[in-house]
Amino acid sequence: MVAITRKISDLTKPLRQALEAAAGASLADEQQVVIELPDASPSKPSGIANESGTLPDWCHVYDGLSESDLTSIDAAVSERAVMGRATQ
Repeated sequence: MVAITRKISDLTKPLRQALEAAAGASLADEQQVVIELPDASPSKPSGIANESGTLPDWCHVYDGLSESDLTSIDAAVSERAVMGRATQ
């Protein structure tokens, strides 16, 4: 982890306001904010494929389904998406 520490008194007004909004409280000048970020690791492969270049099992969730099965799933998902929208 990489930790970044900043004094509240050194922050610009917009940044301080953003941090106060995120924290849900006013911040005092003598306080500090610490943000921890994971180490960058360029040696890790990007994407969802594993080291051998194959996809994890969950990526094959639709394997073996017919076109009719996929159409039924798509219709059900689309119907739920419409039902979940707020009316105006």
